[in-house]
Amino acid sequence: MIRGIIKYLLALLTIGFVLLWSRSYWKHDELSIWKMPYSFYVNSSLGQFGVSLGFWHEPRDRERAPEWETQLESWNVDFAGPIIDDRDKPRLIFKYGSFAAFNNDSPRWRAIGLVVPFWFISVFLALATWLAWKPGRKSRADKTCKHCGYDLRASEGRCPECGALIDAKKPQQLPNDPDTLPKTPPVK
Repeated sequence: MIRGIIKYLLALLTIGFVLLWSRSYWKHDELSIWKMPYSFYVNSSLGQFGVSLGFWHEPRDRERAPEWETQLESWNVDFAGPIIDDRDKPRLIFKYGSFAAFNNDSPRWRAIGLVVPFWFISVFLALATWLAWKPGRKSRADKTCKHCGYDLRASEGRCPECGALIDAKKPQQLPNDPDTLPKTPPVK
């Protein structure tokens, strides 16, 4: 049951990330969750998906939000631009293509984050979904005689233990069953 739930959740998550990926080219979305002095941000813009954790140094800012708060904002990409671009060199730890890690340190707060392209996340989720949905190997129970439980991996035709027919397409039958006995013409 749990495996079935995980399969459907993976499929929904894959579809959701592909839809967010396409939306990221015309809208910049940002989800902020904070309880001072900590903050958590999730961004999407121009095919990039970013996650960052922040810590506020300034004591006045720490007192601003004593309870958990969330905020979801969306604006046009023309106004916002990419999450990380070439102008952000002072705060970049590394950048390779659309992959980036950054450390933003100011007198008021510090944030560390990671930016990953949506295509990478979507391919990873699609692969995980495919692996969850693909049919598994035959279990050991499929390779044993249904009547006596004998291991049939090295046997062909009939079970060496009880004589039942081995046929993957048809159910196994006992050898004394009249349907499995060869039909011989009566002797005159």
